[in-house]
Amino acid sequence: MILRWCDHGVGVVFDGTWSPAQRIAAASTPQAASTLLSHTLAELALLDEASKTQAHVWLAFVSRAPAGERLPAVLRDTYGKLHDLIVWLIRYGQDTREIPAHLDAVQEAHTLLAVADGLTVHVLAGHHSPEVALAVLQRHVDHLLQ
Repeated sequence: MILRWCDHGVGVVFDGTWSPAQRIAAASTPQAASTLLSHTLAELALLDEASKTQAHVWLAFVSRAPAGERLPAVLRDTYGKLHDLIVWLIRYGQDTREIPAHLDAVQEAHTLLAVADGLTVHVLAGHHSPEVALAVLQRHVDHLLQ
């Protein structure tokens, strides 16, 4: 049952009607790499009230994935695709000169993805409010722009 539920939850988070790309497009007209990066990280972190159920499903999936037979591969693939997306956004920012070219896009993407993922847990646990978590994410994006 958890595999079926998690497969549905992952589909909703990444491929369904509530995908980050669709929510970003509906929220604003992406004009800059920094805007795309900020919005993408906020969506991946699942911080808003509308994403709370998806955040719970995602955490249930992540907590069960290492113990399953097929789930570890799904989790690795999902994180790999998310990492590739963040790398692409950083490199886009480097191409547009918003983000300094000397930064290692791969390493910065590791950091940003880990921060966004960790903030999901912090918000669900009540350690941070969604507003504080968004501010933390924005500080990390702003650091890339300096």
